[in-house]
Amino acid sequence: SYEAPRNTTSHPTPQSSAPSSVPIQCSTQSRQLNAPVTRVSCPAGCRSQNTNVWGTDIYTDDSSICRAAIHAGILTDTGGQVTVEKRPGQNSYQGSTRNEITTASYGVWSGSFV
Repeated sequence: SYEAPRNTTSHPTPQSSAPSSVPIQCSTQSRQLNAPVTRVSCPAGCRSQNTNVWGTDIYTDDSSICRAAIHAGILTDTGGQVTVEKRPGQNSYQGSTRNEITTASYGVWSGSFV
């Protein structure tokens, strides 16, 4: 009988095995996503878009996902993939300026994301 040699491949797993992502626009909000956790792909150039973001580190669910990801330092303005996790609403959201994006403060809101 013949036994195939072991460990004949030393290259990494193909990229196609990575979790697939949903392409979104700079204006897409987490409330538009159905699943509680979604991997999305942001386009380049969202930093300069006039789309609102409320909060810091946890954002209102009507904030721009891509601009929040740049604000949080997860993405740069070149775009890329980010995982969106829906969270319950908060009693308040604190605005701040990071990575050339200024977010606003807000009071009670019904839904959030990180």
